[in-house]
Amino acid sequence: FRFLPGPQPALVRFGVTAAMVLVAFALRFYLGEGTGQYGLIHFVLPIVAASLLFDRGTGFFAIGLSLALLGSILDWDKRLGDHAPAFIVFVIVGTCLVFVAEGLQKALASAHAAQSAADLLLQEMSHRVKNKFSMILSIIELEGRRAAPEVKHALNDVAARVNIMATVHNHL
Repeated sequence: FRFLPGPQPALVRFGVTAAMVLVAFALRFYLGEGTGQYGLIHFVLPIVAASLLFDRGTGFFAIGLSLALLGSILDWDKRLGDHAPAFIVFVIVGTCLVFVAEGLQKALASAHAAQSAADLLLQEMSHRVKNKFSMILSIIELEGRRAAPEVKHALNDVAARVNIMATVHNHL
């Protein structure tokens, strides 16, 4: 989803969906009846891909276009009773795939939003820890200004250690 820019225009969504379905149809046509009389399995990927990449409408468009392309090459005079049940089952399965893909798309979007929120919270926490280290160093330096020389040396050692901890925190 990160590679796709915001909502695409309808022409792009439906054009890409039609291209995917046409590629699947060409594959089905090339393979002939090697995958069964209808070769409906070839159209599953374009239906799921269109639903995942774009929206529910393009998934239903992929189902309709798949049926229209398959219907154009079948002999409807002799075997109408055989074709209709296969097409009905395909529509039911395709519709289920569209809704599953839509649910997956929503789950992925919410996971991405949760990840972004977690990253923001982590950055905020890191910033606050850096501020705390700075405050500790400032307090140590203030105390060191008023202290005796031997205490000042000890406070400088403590400040150096706190500075090392702050540096380690930055690297982590």
